Amino acid sequence: WPFASGIYGADWFIAAAFTEGDGDQPVAQMHAIPCAEYEILDTWHTAGLRGTGSADVAIEDCFVPAHRALAVNETKGGGNAPGCAVNPEALYKLPAFSMFSINQAAAGLGLAQATFDLYLDQARTRIARMSGKSVTDYATVHVKVGEARTAIHMARMLLHNCCDLGMAVAEKGEVASMELKTELRAKAAMAGKLSFEAIDLLFQLSGGAGLYDRNPVSRAMRDINCMRGHITQNWDVNASNHGRVLLGLPSTDPAL
Repeated sequence: WPFASGIYGADWFIAAAFTEGDGDQPVAQMHAIPCAEYEILDTWHTAGLRGTGSADVAIEDCFVPAHRALAVNETKGGGNAPGCAVNPEALYKLPAFSMFSINQAAAGLGLAQATFDLYLDQARTRIARMSGKSVTDYATVHVKVGEARTAIHMARMLLHNCCDLGMAVAEKGEVASMELKTELRAKAAMAGKLSFEAIDLLFQLSGGAGLYDRNPVSRAMRDINCMRGHITQNWDVNASNHGRVLLGLPSTDPAL
């Protein structure tokens, strides 16, 4: 199992796998595995997101009792998950795989905001080598700083809107429509795209200084590029699926 984020500090691992169902179709399930029953493989040597420790996990001959398994179909919202019997609050009635994309995009947003704050601190005291002028004197810097900040604000607004829409349905105990589920995924992917664009602008403004590993803007650029590799942050995939549903075609994502 690849991409086991946070595995080095975890006591449990949730492994997705297909199991035999009552009919011919396999059932997609999540399985809770204690740390004594899996092996962490030293595979996480990456361009970015190094701090997540998302190494591979190997599991062999492991029996998972039924009470530690959850079918993906039980995570689609509306209170049909077994845990809702003891956790009846609206938070536990959200469509898990639609809202999961918000978690990913929120990390990118936080990174973009931190990079923006850092760049402002650097720019206020930075002197251009050739002209000897402060970089804050250049109109091109003004434009990109304004654009980056606006992109960050737009990303934050999109994610707040996703949370509001999801909670409104969950508080009614309803299952979100496929149109809403794909809308949440598309908006979260757009938020991630905007966060990337903000960091890219700040990286450009950093010039040669941004190339060094010691500059946090460089690390932010590597991290946000790696974040974009996550399926929930792929704008083309999520926008096209939302467009399909709006046009009356079925969703291509079985987890929704």
